[in-house]
Amino acid sequence: MKNLEQNRKLFNKTLAILKQKIIAYHDEKVKSEAFINEDYLEYLALKYTSKTMKEIHDALDVDALETIINNLK
Repeated sequence: MKNLEQNRKLFNKTLAILKQKIIAYHDEKVKSEAFINEDYLEYLALKYTSKTMKEIHDALDVDALETIINNLK
């Protein structure tokens, strides 16, 4: 259980980094995660990992999130 909780914390931290990168990538004036559309996250997930966000979330796949982050320039 401890390992699962550590994985969940790392996953949530990496997901927050992804959302902040998306905000910075698109518009410096937008400083809220509320503007990030779930469909857009799904698009990025499929484009860069060939996995859905549900698959990534269910597996707590930090590597997949980092792949998306690294592909946003």
